[in-house]
Amino acid sequence: MSEIQRIKLDSHAVIAQVEALSQQLDDAFLKGTPVVLDASEVQRTDTSVLQLLVAFFTSMRKAGTSATWSSASDDFKDAANLLGVADLIELN
Repeated sequence: MSEIQRIKLDSHAVIAQVEALSQQLDDAFLKGTPVVLDASEVQRTDTSVLQLLVAFFTSMRKAGTSATWSSASDDFKDAANLLGVADLIELN
């Protein structure tokens, strides 16, 4: 059975965290295992984080590997819907 990578987003998922989050996502992608993301505590997010997640989900789909959400806060969902990327990051 394959390992599952779990990645939790900070409560303030903003540009200051993009580099660290990008490294986590890159590492998970390179392992080729399913990824479960947790955005349950996100109170604030910005476009840069959502853009990174769109690129990540697109890459995972192309590689045939799953990326899913364990949960996501209403604030995170609202930001994704406002920017029109909720479907791209499989929140809907």
